Amino acid sequence: MNTIPKKILNRLLKTKSPLSDFCFIKTNQKGIIKDYFGPINKYSNDTIKKDEPATEFFSFLNGLYPFKEKELMLSNLQIRKKKYTNVLILNEENKEVWILFFDVTRSVKKYEKIISRRNKYLLKEEKSLASENDNPLGHLELFEIATFRKTSPEGYKPKGILPEWIYQLKPELQKMPAPYKLNEVFPFLDVFEMEVADFWKKNESGIYKSGQWIESDKNGKEYLMKAFATNHKGKSYLLLRMLNNELSGGQEVYQKAREQQLAYEKLAKAENRLKELLEYKEKFVSIISHDLRSPIASVYGVAQMLTNDDELKSKLDDFSLEMLYGIKSEMARLLDYNDKLYHWSNLELGNFNINLEKVTVKKLAETVARTAEHALKNKNISFQTNIPDTLTITVDITLFLQALNNLIANAIKFTPEGGIVGINAQRDNVDKITISVYDTGVGMPEDVKEKLFKQQTTSMGTKGEKGSGLGLGIVKKVIENHGFDISVESIPGKGSQFIISIFEKKDKVPN
Repeated sequence: MNTIPKKILNRLLKTKSPLSDFCFIKTNQKGIIKDYFGPINKYSNDTIKKDEPATEFFSFLNGLYPFKEKELMLSNLQIRKKKYTNVLILNEENKEVWILFFDVTRSVKKYEKIISRRNKYLLKEEKSLASENDNPLGHLELFEIATFRKTSPEGYKPKGILPEWIYQLKPELQKMPAPYKLNEVFPFLDVFEMEVADFWKKNESGIYKSGQWIESDKNGKEYLMKAFATNHKGKSYLLLRMLNNELSGGQEVYQKAREQQLAYEKLAKAENRLKELLEYKEKFVSIISHDLRSPIASVYGVAQMLTNDDELKSKLDDFSLEMLYGIKSEMARLLDYNDKLYHWSNLELGNFNINLEKVTVKKLAETVARTAEHALKNKNISFQTNIPDTLTITVDITLFLQALNNLIANAIKFTPEGGIVGINAQRDNVDKITISVYDTGVGMPEDVKEKLFKQQTTSMGTKGEKGSGLGLGIVKKVIENHGFDISVESIPGKGSQFIISIFEKKDKVPN
C-alpha cells in the first residue's frame, strides 16, 4: 500500500467524522480502483477488487465520474442494511480520487427511519448506468435538489430521481404526465422563466439564481424555495431546492420570502394581463385592417377609373380635378397603410408559416422593380442592380418580396428626384450571401439609425410623402423569422444602405 499523500492525510485529520473502522479506496480519474485500505468489504455486498470500476460496488458513485470537484462529503448514507457511513471524496489535483469511509452506524441509529427514507433510492441493486432518465448533472437529489430539463417553451421533463419533499409539497406531480408545466404548479416560476429566457436562449455558462419564496402543502406546512437555471451540453435545466433544512434567521427569512413571493405574483399577474391586452389589440388590428381593405380598395378603384376617364375630366374644373386626384392619392396611401398594418399585426401574432423555395436574387429584384415602377417614374429615380445571374437563395418568396418592397419604397421616399436606388447581391464566402438595398438619398444621423428597428418612426419623404412607420418593422420581422440578419449604414446627405446577411446552413430550419 502506497503512503497516503500529505494533503489527503491533513484533510482526513480535519474531518468531524469518527475514525472508527476508517477505510478508503483510491481510484484513477476514470473511477478504476487502484488500491484500498481497511475493512472496506463490509461496506459492499461484493468483494472489492482492484482494476474494477468503483461504481460496480457502490451505486451512489454513478454519475460522479469524472470527478471534477476538489471534495464532496456525503453524510449518513445507508450502504447496507443497518449500516451507515459518511463518505468523503477527495480529488488529488486531478491525479487520483480518494473515497474515504467512516462508520457512523451508532450515531445515526435513532434517526434510522428518516435516513432510510432519504437514501432509499441509493440502495437499488440494479441501476442502469445509461438510463434515459439519468441526471446528467449528477446525483443532485442527494442535496435535496429536483432537476428538470426544459424540453419546450413551457414543458419540463424530470431528470434523475426527484427528492421526496417535492412529492410531499406537490403530490399532483405523481399523477401529472411529463413534460410538466412547472409554472402552473409553482406560479413563482412564471416571472423567473422570463428573467432567464435570454440566458437559456444564448446557452450561456454559469448558474442563474432566483430569489427565495414560500410554498405551502395541503396541511399548511411551509417550504422555503429557491430556483436555479443552468445550461449543460446545449440543453437547459431548471433546478428547485427546498431550503428548510438550511434555514438561518428564523421568521425574518420566511417573512422576506413571503414578501418577495407576493411581489413576484403581482408582477406575474400584471405581465399575463398585459399579454392578454396586447394579443387582443393585435387581433383587433388584424380583423379591422382585413375588413377595411375591401371598402378602401373599392373607393380607390373608383377614383382610379375616374382619373383615367378623359371625357369626364374634360367636364371638371381645375379645383374638382385636383380634388379627384387628391382622393385617389389619399386612398392609395390609405390602402398601402392598411396592408402594412394587416401584415404587421399578423407577423406580431405569428399567424404565418415560412414556406421555403429556391429563387434567384435577380428574379426577386426584377419583381421589386416592376412593383416600384410608378413610384420611380414619379420622382425620376433610376433603379440599378448588380446581381450574378445564378445567385440563388432559399426563402419564403412572398414574405421576402414584401421585405424588399418595403426597403425599396423607403429608399424611394428619402431619395430626391434624379437620384439612384438599387439592389446589389454577392456571395461573400461559401456560407454567406449579402443583399444590399441602397439609395443616394438624404441619409440619416447616428441617433436615428440606432433607433430605426427599435421603435416605429415616420418622417416626410423628399417630395412630401407620408409613411406609416410600419414598413421597417415588417422588414425586421420577416428577416428575423428567416434566421437572417439585417443592418444599416448611412451617411447624412449621401444615402443609406440596408444590408441583409444570409447564412446558409444546411441543418438550419427557420422558426
